[in-house]
Amino acid sequence: MHSYLWWCNLYYTSLYNIRLHIRCIVICGGATGLHSSKKYSTWSPGRFDLPKKDNEFEALREKSMAAYVKRPKKDTVFYHPGVPDYKMQYTCSTCQFICHPDKNIRNKRYKLFKNNGVIVEDEIGNRRSVSPNEAEQIIAEMSEDRKKLYVD
Repeated sequence: MHSYLWWCNLYYTSLYNIRLHIRCIVICGGATGLHSSKKYSTWSPGRFDLPKKDNEFEALREKSMAAYVKRPKKDTVFYHPGVPDYKMQYTCSTCQFICHPDKNIRNKRYKLFKNNGVIVEDEIGNRRSVSPNEAEQIIAEMSEDRKKLYVD
């Protein structure tokens, strides 16, 4: 299960755990969103690897947000104090779609989500869902400078 989806599951099965909030910032905030299987993603075009341990997320946040602010901003931005230059784009609300108190509904929604491909972004900020293989080809064809905005 994707780290932020795991967090949603935790939210509904135990008390809210604030130490995991950094996962929301990095993933739901749009800095990265590709699952480790590389078969599906949130609407973020970021492809930074997610750490296994919570205490490693701050380093990822620093690296991925530095790349995030250099990506094209096609859509409206809003102020967020945790983002360099304070400009953040709304990403996808995938967590809002999946999270539900009923675990059966949550699991059904998660299965729908993970079969919808991965997101890539063009030079002006248009995002689209493509197959994992097509995404790998698009990333491989990017210039090295542009590729740094999306991958490790």
